[in-house]
Amino acid sequence: MSKAVNLGTLADDISVSNGSVSLATSEIILPKHSTDPSNPVEGQIYYNTTDGVVKFYKNSNWILIDTVADGSSASSAAISGNSIKNTVGSASGYYWIQTPSGPMQTYVDMSTIDGGGWTLIGKSGGGYWHGPDSWLKSSVGTMTNISSPGTNSYACIDSRAVAGTYALEVMISNFAMNLWVKSPIHTEATESTIFNHADGASAIENEATNNSQSVTATAWNGSTQSVYVNKYMIMAYLTHGGSTPAWAINAVGNTSINDYAMAVACCTTDHNGYTGGASNGRDAPYNSNDTGWPNDSYSTGHFYGLVWVR
Repeated sequence: MSKAVNLGTLADDISVSNGSVSLATSEIILPKHSTDPSNPVEGQIYYNTTDGVVKFYKNSNWILIDTVADGSSASSAAISGNSIKNTVGSASGYYWIQTPSGPMQTYVDMSTIDGGGWTLIGKSGGGYWHGPDSWLKSSVGTMTNISSPGTNSYACIDSRAVAGTYALEVMISNFAMNLWVKSPIHTEATESTIFNHADGASAIENEATNNSQSVTATAWNGSTQSVYVNKYMIMAYLTHGGSTPAWAINAVGNTSINDYAMAVACCTTDHNGYTGGASNGRDAPYNSNDTGWPNDSYSTGHFYGLVWVR
């Protein structure tokens, strides 16, 4: 049975067995193009003769693979802030991160919080705002600073890949970055599940009831607490508005106060099967003066602070 080998020009000593390509003494010469090929497919690779670089097609973007992905430009966007820290050890600052929506620039903390390596994925300015279909899933607002986006407002990057594929932990912090609580991400979370309300409240509730994991939340002051996460990292309880990210006091998705189970509200009205009234699902600090940490109330306003993954 003959098989096509899409590797460009090959020299003589080549064999194909069970889908694997072997070269005895020869070299692979990649396809050459002066610009990115049209109609690319996932996994495609070629040599760009204009820039003298090798490029790889992944997550609907052409990615350079012959240079260090140090996040210094859109063309060298990294998969996460932690990958930048582990490969080039850069200082905290603004870096380019690969996302399903293309390279996006955001802040990476390399040393301030819990050893660093945190990628900033969202900011909430308190008050009340509605954005469940875009929160942490689209590029919204300005992420090239770590200041508040303003009362009744939020900003975020499309974090589905960096959070669902490359991260192990999610964290919320205040804007001063000296108060924070983190939780492990569910081990079965993926780019298609994390922060995704579109599957609907009933499906998320069922998944949480049957497949939540017990993990340990950790706070800035050394305190820890057993909490529950699901693969959506969404507060599953139907009347809690689908707050996300969230780690709850039980698999059902209940909340409490004065503890380290957290939930970041993202709506003010009903959506995707969730009840989203003005007092639903707020279980994270909301005061601009940083009083109320870790969470002295869940019914006064949206979270005031930053959301990170690592």
